[in-house]
Amino acid sequence: MKKLGKVVDLGCGKLRHLPVCAKYFKHIVLVETKKQITREQKFGGVTYTMADYVASLKSLGQKLKIQSIDDFESQHHMADVAVSVAVMDVVLKTARVQMINAAFRNLRPGGYFVIIIPRNDSSILTRCQEKNRYEDGYVFKNRGQFHLTFYTNYRDHNSMVHQLTSKGFNLVEDFSVYRHVCLVLQRPF
Repeated sequence: MKKLGKVVDLGCGKLRHLPVCAKYFKHIVLVETKKQITREQKFGGVTYTMADYVASLKSLGQKLKIQSIDDFESQHHMADVAVSVAVMDVVLKTARVQMINAAFRNLRPGGYFVIIIPRNDSSILTRCQEKNRYEDGYVFKNRGQFHLTFYTNYRDHNSMVHQLTSKGFNLVEDFSVYRHVCLVLQRPF
């Protein structure tokens, strides 16, 4: 199978999508916050920073690049596809705007932006109450930990579509169903 050109995993998190991206694309750009890139976490049972783990994969011949969202924002990667999976619901509006702008800037004309956003998860929605409302979502402790999590539920995702199309993206397809938003957008030629 012939591999496609370049993909950007915008908000790559714990690199869960890396195997699929590596299967279908020649070049992969992983984008995350500086904090996530430099914090230690387990990959395959071994503790690495994400930057060190990605560097170890490069030695195996992978065409990978890792960048912070701040650095990525000023680049011109001319990517064929950018994906954002399970990110837009857990970041503040300012971060969403930054990601959308960065995706638009880094896609080639005609490139695709695929966004998947989980929604309507009753185990999360029960924690979303007026007392913990923040901006356009909610803030609460994540599974009893000390870390706070932000969450916004896109029950009505028209605001997200409007934000994307007002940036210049064309909506190609809306595959959204009750449990998730799935949008395929294209940067105009």
